[in-house]
Amino acid sequence: MNRASLHARLDRVREGLATTTPLTARSHETSPDEARELAAEVARTFREALTYYRDHYKLTAEEARARAAECPDHCVEHALTVPPDEVSWSDLDAIAHRDHAQALVRWEQVKEAARGDLRCGLRAARALEGFEGRLWDRAGFLAVRSELITA
Repeated sequence: MNRASLHARLDRVREGLATTTPLTARSHETSPDEARELAAEVARTFREALTYYRDHYKLTAEEARARAAECPDHCVEHALTVPPDEVSWSDLDAIAHRDHAQALVRWEQVKEAARGDLRCGLRAARALEGFEGRLWDRAGFLAVRSELITA
């Protein structure tokens, strides 16, 4: 993929992600700055896929671009149904190939789930747990957090 093609793809992603689709009455609107950064991340992931296919499969640039741009239905279905904390940049790219507005909706769902983790303390608890977090330790952390909030 040449530089001009990559820039054109990035521009298409930006245009699609700049359009917001309401999720709920409480939805958080994606700012143009956020849409630009989101598009850049998706484009970076696409570039990494191109490099992977060229380096590891020894494909030509055009073959690598075609392979990276493939978007089977099962990949899109996975990206739409996997739990929000498991959505990857390549998942978002797969959705955006089909529908930029739907990719933005999925992004908002991921952000809302992350906000939920933050509000209930799970994000902080997981950060402190390490590899083998114990149920008791999580419950203890959340109990201390709850007491500090209400104090």
